[in-house]
Amino acid sequence: MLPVAETSLLPSQACLALHHQHRLYSSLDEFLPELPLLLQQGHELDACARLNRLLGMIEPLTDRHLPPDGLQVQGPNYRESLMARGCLSRHRAVLLVLQQLFGDLELVRQQRTYLVEAVTGFALWMKHHLPQLTMSEFFDGCRPSDPGEAIPHQDLCRLTFADRSFDLVISNELFEHVYDLPQAMREIGFPWSERMAERARRSVGATIGADASQLVEFAVMGEAMARCLLGLEKPTVGLLNVGVEEIKGQ
Repeated sequence: MLPVAETSLLPSQACLALHHQHRLYSSLDEFLPELPLLLQQGHELDACARLNRLLGMIEPLTDRHLPPDGLQVQGPNYRESLMARGCLSRHRAVLLVLQQLFGDLELVRQQRTYLVEAVTGFALWMKHHLPQLTMSEFFDGCRPSDPGEAIPHQDLCRLTFADRSFDLVISNELFEHVYDLPQAMREIGFPWSERMAERARRSVGATIGADASQLVEFAVMGEAMARCLLGLEKPTVGLLNVGVEEIKGQ
């Protein structure tokens, strides 16, 4: 039997059950019964963070072990404060989605990727790993610049790239700040743009303040959009929780 001091460091079964847990849903009817359980799992966040401090973590896509001394935890908002190799938790969530979509890093490296940021730790991570990466930032009042410049300027509502330039577009930006959201969506590739190559398209969105009923509404809208605009008979709906903040998340 372990001493009390040691047993207190052991993770709970609920925490361990979350390790490498991935779920995909082929219909809203399949997703709804599990929604309360998924929301309840958010209570294990602190326990998961303690486990990271003890053991480190495995980085998505690279399968690289990130040791505890390489992690920086700067507060209880783990989505924005748990840093490793320049990436936050929400960035690793993007990498996890890419891993689920493509399987491994080598297939992602083959994609012509456009990243809507250029001066962040995540951008540096992507630049190091993806040889066909194009990045840009937005500078208010500036004219679009040459993609070959050190920090190219692009306006999401008026991209200057040729049609079918990219296979994959990644944005961590808040689209609520875009002055013409429909036009930005047409430009970056979902679901009408010619910027994207002719291949299967996926749309991944994030929200910071939705309750359970709103998550269901988003799922219904996304499913309907995919059916009507993309012609998919059985669109897949998924939910990925990357944590909460005091003023964001439910």
